[in-house]
Amino acid sequence: MKKIWLFAVIFCLVSLTVAAGSKSQNEKKDTEVSLSGLLINQTLTPQGRRFYKTFSKEWRLLTPRDEFNIILKELPDPARSSQIKIIWNRQTLYNTFLGPARNKMLQKAKSAASIVNDRLQYIKIMQSLQTNPDLAEDEL
Repeated sequence: MKKIWLFAVIFCLVSLTVAAGSKSQNEKKDTEVSLSGLLINQTLTPQGRRFYKTFSKEWRLLTPRDEFNIILKELPDPARSSQIKIIWNRQTLYNTFLGPARNKMLQKAKSAASIVNDRLQYIKIMQSLQTNPDLAEDEL
């Protein structure tokens, strides 16, 4: 009789521990906050800031932009000009060099918004079609 009672007590303790562990994992999932739709400015020069401002205006006009967080990064080069990279999930989606002509820079910024949006939509479609269990969601 003592063995059955001891077994019942151990079984109850194990089941309570497992239930508490799964409850704490669910609570962690509920408390995690996810931000999306961020456009992070990492430009350094006035020309880079103008590119960012024009890009962000065009980016706001696009409809599915709220799903992605992207970084607009400038790498200034004193010999030539600034290099602009638009990065999502550690992948470079767009790369260009800014020349001294302001009007070409504004055209590049406007076209960059649509190019980045098209590439992100393509990636989103490919991820929805991908069913390889060996790859994580961000490995395309």
